[in-house]
Amino acid sequence: MRAQTTLKLDPEVYVRFYENAEDMLFLLDLSGRFIDVNPKFAQMLGYRHEELVGRTSRKIIHPEDLESLKRFFKSVLSGNREKREFRFINRDGSVVWVEISEWPVYEDGKLIRIEGIARNVTERKELEESLRKRNEILELLFKILRHDIANNMTSALNYHELYVEMGDKAFLDGLRRSIERTVSLIREVEKVQKSMNSSLMEKYSLRDVVEKISQNYSVDVNFSGNCSIMADDAIYTVFDNLIRNAVTHGKATRIDVEVKEDDDYCLISFGDNGIGISEDIADRIFEEGFSSSGGKGLGLYIVRKIVEGYGGEIKLDKTRKNGAKFLIRLKK
Repeated sequence: MRAQTTLKLDPEVYVRFYENAEDMLFLLDLSGRFIDVNPKFAQMLGYRHEELVGRTSRKIIHPEDLESLKRFFKSVLSGNREKREFRFINRDGSVVWVEISEWPVYEDGKLIRIEGIARNVTERKELEESLRKRNEILELLFKILRHDIANNMTSALNYHELYVEMGDKAFLDGLRRSIERTVSLIREVEKVQKSMNSSLMEKYSLRDVVEKISQNYSVDVNFSGNCSIMADDAIYTVFDNLIRNAVTHGKATRIDVEVKEDDDYCLISFGDNGIGISEDIADRIFEEGFSSSGGKGLGLYIVRKIVEGYGGEIKLDKTRKNGAKFLIRLKK
């Protein structure tokens, strides 16, 4: 047998591990105050080392996670090793998702402190949330698809039966329209689904996106300013729906797109010279399945869900008197 050797490392080796570790290491006293944190932990939250030592993590936890953190810490104090994800607030105000593992440390049978390792999982959580929202949209698409195809095919069958009974070729026109609506719906769903297949976020110029989509419509588009956002191909679906609604339902002949930016967001004003949106439906246009034309439609609900999936927002400017105007905010 090969003899086992025990290597005793110099304490300086452990110090180097502590200071250079990519994971976040920390020590807590029994009140939950930081005894020490390694440089990575302070860097994650945007604080200096001395600003965290002696401070409780309850001061930097997301308010909605505070009670969960208290239960977590109480369980560790009771002798359990725990692992859970929490949201912390960076010094700059941004939210950081952190996976924390903590365990109790005893000396001569007495609990003396809590040790822990933390890992920044913000990127993974954002991807999970993005996938969740995508799946939500895809579920809606297929629900709409099933609903409208069933209705259109029932209509087509009725027209066919009337033609067989009465021999009036006018019923064949109704049959054709029902089939064409179904084909159009399938193509629209395929287009949205295809645009969402990529999970890669890339930089998109808003001017390039709008100009590319506007080529498919007979409408004048005036674009001022520009800004680049992080998105995927679903961004084309957003502006395709907005332009199509303006032209088809709003009867618009001109669309004005004005883009400004602040430190973190691109601010888009999307207005048209159409008939506008009546007050009685203004509060419902972003609802699931709502359509002013009587169909179930994809429309503005899909637009809202995609925009929210990018961490942005879209709303109708109700102060607009002529035509419709949407205010959109997207992350740069």
